[in-house]
Amino acid sequence: MKKNKKKSLHQRRKIKKRRRNNTVKGVASCFGFWSVSKNEQDTVNEDFACATSNRIAVSDGAGGGGVFAELWSKTLIDNLPPLPIQNNIELNVWMDSFADDFYNHCEEMAKENGGLFLDKFYEEGSYATLSVIWKISPSSCRWIMYGDSTVFCYNFRTKELRSSVQSLSKYDEPPFLLCTISQTEDDGFVSGVFESLDKDSIVFVCSDALSHFLLMLYQLENKDRYQTSIRDSLESHTKTSNFIKMASHSGISFECVLNKILSSDSNASFAKSLYAYEEDGLLGHDDYSFAYIKM
Repeated sequence: MKKNKKKSLHQRRKIKKRRRNNTVKGVASCFGFWSVSKNEQDTVNEDFACATSNRIAVSDGAGGGGVFAELWSKTLIDNLPPLPIQNNIELNVWMDSFADDFYNHCEEMAKENGGLFLDKFYEEGSYATLSVIWKISPSSCRWIMYGDSTVFCYNFRTKELRSSVQSLSKYDEPPFLLCTISQTEDDGFVSGVFESLDKDSIVFVCSDALSHFLLMLYQLENKDRYQTSIRDSLESHTKTSNFIKMASHSGISFECVLNKILSSDSNASFAKSLYAYEEDGLLGHDDYSFAYIKM
């Protein structure tokens, strides 16, 4: 691997990182998003997020496999269709419309690196999750999820949280991933509709670590309804079970954390809050992304 080629790729990645460290908000903060990298120096943010008044999305690039995860997550977000994807067949058709261009572009960069990097590109491709919410009427939203980036709907008046993931132990399982060199699986495509939304409702999408954190806080506050989820996660003896043990004695509430996130005025303030929760042993070490629409 030639050193000057590697440096050039690193510089391009840093440019990509700076570009997505922007906050987008609508009038009166009706919609917005934040996305930050891991709490490490010179770390590439492999997440990508977006928000408009009628569509929000998060894609979590999976850097543990393949290459160009951060570019793939950006490409998925940049090519989102204006109308909801209805099923796995439509998901594959949509991906086919831009996957070849992405592959050809990245192939040239992979060839610059050569060696094992190029082999990995050919053998594994690029991976990412994708979760999207489309606002289809003043009181309803359609959503899809492929992977473990989770969609939520919360009503501040009724205190009801709805989400695409119900069990905390789900976050311990390997997620389904959109891959550049293979078709998606029917079992990985999950979709639904949030209905009967009102002015007290908010819909939001989070990358996996932040999703687990928020769902965990809500379930701990409502233990009677989520005993099975909490027990199964505790009995798994994984890192997520340790977060539950810490959160049980933290005194931190779901709504407090949600409001703190929504009050962020920049990626810096968003990161500051989440990095503090991570240091307290409540939140997994990861990139963090959050996108929302207030109904």
